[in-house]
Amino acid sequence: MPEQWPNLSNAPIIEAIIEFQFSVSDNVTIEMLQEIADVLKPDFPQQEEKRSSIIKAVIKSSGPETEVHDSGLVGISAKSSDDRNIVQLFRDRFSFSQLPPYQNWELLEEQAVKIWNVFLDKTKIESVNRVGVRFINRIELDLPMDDFNDYLVGAPVVPDGLPPFLGAFDMRLIIPNKDIEADGIVNMSMNGLDKEKNVVPVILDVDVGKTGQMKSDEESLHQTLVGLRNYKNELFFRNITDRVVRKYQ
Repeated sequence: MPEQWPNLSNAPIIEAIIEFQFSVSDNVTIEMLQEIADVLKPDFPQQEEKRSSIIKAVIKSSGPETEVHDSGLVGISAKSSDDRNIVQLFRDRFSFSQLPPYQNWELLEEQAVKIWNVFLDKTKIESVNRVGVRFINRIELDLPMDDFNDYLVGAPVVPDGLPPFLGAFDMRLIIPNKDIEADGIVNMSMNGLDKEKNVVPVILDVDVGKTGQMKSDEESLHQTLVGLRNYKNELFFRNITDRVVRKYQ
């Protein structure tokens, strides 16, 4: 039974993402992605082609130069009219993102799977090789503050003998979970003050993913997503203190 975590009615989530990756197949063409984008257009009218470029450094008689070669269309990005929901369609992956205000996990999964089923109906993909859940949080620490450890568990500590101030930091942890056969990646960073709000913004980016051959149907993916979501919550709440929880409840 997963641990019950507090409900944050004002969660500091700036982007919530569900992603499915799969092997590139001749069955998934750019034309097919465009057909899917056309089906989604009533709900995702803002559409943009994604192109790939190769940058090469070349030496010419006049000196070194950089050449950019267009590798062509690789995918399509589609956004809702209110700019809150984003779908990314590629030949090897699919993702659904939700921007603030975040509502709840059930709605996020429901919307992602609904669009994924449209994708499946066209592409006939039978399996995926990675399922990912990523939540990017912007935690605002009110000034004045004395110690990052009052807010963040495992925040970096300045060694004794040095000026006791942090101008910025960037930490990355990879924490495997053998129970669900997934990896959790936690990126925590701070890059100075937000003077307008008089806060120290900290980005807590939690990305949990499971790799391996998995069925692509809705029920199979739901079971995987449940485990990833629970582990994502554990990584988030074990990296913050009660002081942060109270701020966003």
